[in-house]
Amino acid sequence: MKRKLSILLGTAVMLTSVSMSAAAAESDSPAVTAQQQSAAGNLVQARKVLNDLGAAIEWDHETKSAIIELEDLSIIIDAVEKSALYNGKQFFFEEGMLTFADGRLYVSAAFIETVFGGMLVEVSGTYSIVKEKNETRSA
Repeated sequence: MKRKLSILLGTAVMLTSVSMSAAAAESDSPAVTAQQQSAAGNLVQARKVLNDLGAAIEWDHETKSAIIELEDLSIIIDAVEKSALYNGKQFFFEEGMLTFADGRLYVSAAFIETVFGGMLVEVSGTYSIVKEKNETRSA
């Protein structure tokens, strides 16, 4: 289960920097709009955020899953089912919390904050997680 979560999450993140397959490219993937960003609690590019946090990311084209690993954290995002597994917990993305645009995967900042247990902040184009007592997690 942990491996599947890792595979699934890495897959979703890898998609953010890898061109979509021909079949996926033919779909009507809308661009991320300002309205979606505010409605979903700010969508963020998954690969950018997770790379900034130091995560290892792998995309599985067959399952359309992102596998993400960072220290003791393992995450699998299933882009088809719009769900994620992290450290044995299952998370279902609500409408607008996960989308593809321009061959990249976007997830809600709220999801990143839930998984990493802190507030996602961007300073000078770099993301980090700020936890209580001023503990910051970044690469």
